[in-house]
Amino acid sequence: MIKSVLNKVFNTNRRENIIEATRNPYQELRDMALNLPHSQRIEPTVAGLYALLCEYKVGETTVTEVYTSEGSASLYFSNGKSIIGGGNHDSVHHPTKDLMSDISGIYQAFPRLKNKEDQPDDSETKFIFVGKNNTHTTSDITQEMFAPNHRLHTLFNRVNNIRTEIRKIEQSRHAEVQI
Repeated sequence: MIKSVLNKVFNTNRRENIIEATRNPYQELRDMALNLPHSQRIEPTVAGLYALLCEYKVGETTVTEVYTSEGSASLYFSNGKSIIGGGNHDSVHHPTKDLMSDISGIYQAFPRLKNKEDQPDDSETKFIFVGKNNTHTTSDITQEMFAPNHRLHTLFNRVNNIRTEIRKIEQSRHAEVQI
C-alpha cells in the first residue's frame, strides 16, 4: 500500500531510493502509518502492534520515522523528502522486527493518543505506538533520553541504532551514484 501511494505521489529515483515529492506528501504518509490497523495490509505482532512512529524536530522540519511489525523502516520529513526501503536490508530489517516484537508487550502501558495531529515540541522526541485497537504515545525531552537510567533510554537507543543503519545505507547509495 505504501509503495502504491509513493508511486502515485512521487517522482522516484530508484537508484538512490530517495524520493523528491512533486507535492508534499508528508501528512498523507504520516496518516497512512497511523491508520495501518484499518488498512489490513500488514500483520501486527502477536500483541497487536502494527507500527512505531518516532517523531522529533530538526530545525523547522518534523521528522517522522516509521517502523513496522513486518520489519520495514522509513523516514518522512515535513519538508517533503522521504527515505524508504531501509527494511530491505538485513541490518535494518532484523533489528526493526526485533524491536517491534520486544515493545509489543509494553506499548499499552502508555497513555492513549488523543490527537493524531499533535507534533513534537522542539526539544522533544515523541513515540507513537499504533496498535490493533488503540494508539498509544509517550514523549520526553530528547537530551534526557541519552541518560542510561531514563525510562525511554533503551527504546530511544534502539531507534537511534536503526536510524544509523538507514543512514549508512543512504550514504552507500550516494557513494555508488558518484562513482
